Amino acid sequence: MTKLLERAIAEVNKLPAGAQDRVASRLLDEIIGESLADEPERTLADLLAAARVEYERGETKPMSKNCVIANDQRFP
Repeated sequence: MTKLLERAIAEVNKLPAGAQDRVASRLLDEIIGESLADEPERTLADLLAAARVEYERGETKPMSKNCVIANDQRFP
């Protein structure tokens, strides 16, 4: 581990638990993004991991049954 990363983690340790989780989610999102940039195709596991990070950060919302999907089809 680099000195800079050690310093960053030491600072994160001073934060409340909720703030630590938000930082961790962002870090994981960054790591996932960098590893996927090297690969032309995202696997289902990668997509699920990215979706989970977004969910944990509160960046998702429930889909309605009227939500437009691929080819302008709608859920029945």
